[in-house]
Amino acid sequence: MNIRSMLGCCAVLLLTGCATTPPYTELPAGPVTVGSVRFDVDAGWNVAAPKIWLVSNGVLRVQEGGPYWTRDGQQLDQIIVYPDIRDGEALEKKAPKQAAYPAFRANMLPNEIVALVESTLTKVFGEGDALVTSSGLRPQKFGDQKGFAFDLALSVSNGPDYKGLVGGFVADGKLQLAVYLGAVPYYFDLHRESAARIIASARLTGP
Repeated sequence: MNIRSMLGCCAVLLLTGCATTPPYTELPAGPVTVGSVRFDVDAGWNVAAPKIWLVSNGVLRVQEGGPYWTRDGQQLDQIIVYPDIRDGEALEKKAPKQAAYPAFRANMLPNEIVALVESTLTKVFGEGDALVTSSGLRPQKFGDQKGFAFDLALSVSNGPDYKGLVGGFVADGKLQLAVYLGAVPYYFDLHRESAARIIASARLTGP
């Protein structure tokens, strides 16, 4: 991350009272595989928290469990990848059971998945402290897979407001989903085109 990015992240950390910064590792530009999905990642993105490693064919693979990619720090912008969500699973796989995160169902329609994302992000950012709304649900193809895309707006009482882009599809009964969130007015627009390209590049890795 560059000096501007580090200063921006530190400023937000000071405002939010957070004392630690998650570790970041720069992602090389090119194909990155998460679970069963490959993305074409632009230069300048970093992966937060999960360990990463290279496989023998040279494709970078990221530990399963919803990796977070960011350019300027997770409080400012991030792409959240939710890979291989099976019937009955929550998007946040590691969420405590008492949090009662909503579950994905393989027969969900796109508008029901929109509601799933809204409810999940509301819990992630804090019920009573966050308001998540969506708009612009539309069809989108990801390679041979018919999927969907939509826009998000997220208002947080104790932090910046965000706008977002979401894209995903269901294949073999599993949901593949990617969410981009950027603080407004600056960071969302700054990385929107790159994030949209990355999300749109999602392809199944299997035959």
